[in-house]
Amino acid sequence: MNSTQTALVTGANGFVGQHMVAYLCARDIPCVATGRTGAFSGSQAVLYYPCDMLHRESVYQMVKQVSPTYIVHLANASSVPESWRRPTQFIRNNVLATEHLFDALVRTNTRPRVVIVGSAQEYAPPRNDVTALPLTESSLTIPSNPYGWSKLFQTWLSRYYASRYEIPVVVARTFNLIGPGAKGGVCAIIARTIARMERAEIPQTLTLGPVEVQRDFLDVRDAVSAYWQLATYNCLSKPGEIFNVCSGKARALSQLVHHFRSVARVTFDLIEDTRLSRREEPAIVWGSPKKIEAATGWRPTYSIDQSIEDILEFYRAQTALPEEGLS
Repeated sequence: MNSTQTALVTGANGFVGQHMVAYLCARDIPCVATGRTGAFSGSQAVLYYPCDMLHRESVYQMVKQVSPTYIVHLANASSVPESWRRPTQFIRNNVLATEHLFDALVRTNTRPRVVIVGSAQEYAPPRNDVTALPLTESSLTIPSNPYGWSKLFQTWLSRYYASRYEIPVVVARTFNLIGPGAKGGVCAIIARTIARMERAEIPQTLTLGPVEVQRDFLDVRDAVSAYWQLATYNCLSKPGEIFNVCSGKARALSQLVHHFRSVARVTFDLIEDTRLSRREEPAIVWGSPKKIEAATGWRPTYSIDQSIEDILEFYRAQTALPEEGLS
């Protein structure tokens, strides 16, 4: 396949991947989606290439055939709690898939602009030291969980290939994403629970961990816009440059619950269960988006209220499915 401009999206069947493909298709940007399953699960009519990123030769053949101009690498395992249960598998999946991608680029002598989507979990938790906030691209990177380490290893590997083989790589270190289509994360849990309450499927009680924790929430549709801005901007100063992708604002989970209450069609009781908090979870985390804003002009456009309303509408529609279809 040859095109003057083709974007390859790995992990296209995931939450962020589907939004990335939708963003590109809406702008008539030629796009190839890839994932492990045999078909694309999004609604767009897009060229789909099934590929197991853990299989080196399959990745090589895909890169050889697609010959992409841009790559947004979203294929990864991303659950922090699950990474504690399967740390070796997380490191294997997130690092090996990335190594196979870069190996294919070297072997095919292909040099697309590559956006590696990293995570704020790569940073050292600020604990209660607010002087360490907001987190910037130069903040200390000592992850507190296996998922964070797997993403930091991915970043190191990406920067090595960028420097050693002159591959134009950008690392998009992303904070907490929310929005329609999310299957995991606290906002998805809240929205799914409220949608089932509205159908009278479950009691009108919402159980969460501590709700005064503060996080930097960003709509997934703003995130994919940032990834594309990073893929196409022309001021890459060094191989493997890192950019935070975040809102720059810390919001308490209680604020989000308050807005969910205001748009819910039922009233519900909130139960805080401290047993649901993650080990060594910091009270407050937020990042600085100043670097990406200065480099590309990107700014978030979706309000937190809009994100909440859209994810709730998504789950209201999903409740027409059997319960097992909600997972």
